[in-house]
Amino acid sequence: MILWLTPMTKTTKHPNLVWRRIGLAILAVITPIFLIKLPSSGVSSDLPLDKIIHLFFHFTLCAWFLIGFEKKKHVFIFSALYGLAIEIAQSFTDYRSFELADLVANILGASLALVVFKYLLRR
Repeated sequence: MILWLTPMTKTTKHPNLVWRRIGLAILAVITPIFLIKLPSSGVSSDLPLDKIIHLFFHFTLCAWFLIGFEKKKHVFIFSALYGLAIEIAQSFTDYRSFELADLVANILGASLALVVFKYLLRR
């Protein structure tokens, strides 16, 4: 039996640890997806959908870990560095590239999560 998924008892680890482990497991599954070649949708749009996806993903990533970690600044830095690492890794592929606009969208998403989280804590 996995200790950190058992019902809360005196021997069970803190629920934030469970939150962190789930988040890290999700990242472990999702990260390779950012490095594979995706088929083109063929749909032309005036909206920068890929930037919106970057913003939304990093908003969600940062918000998830803001709940699980005490040091909020570290969560923001982790999200920004994770986005940078993915962009750098993509630059080593033949079918993806480093895009500064993607990195900006990543940081904006993490920043927005931090602002929303601080606002919700004040209420």
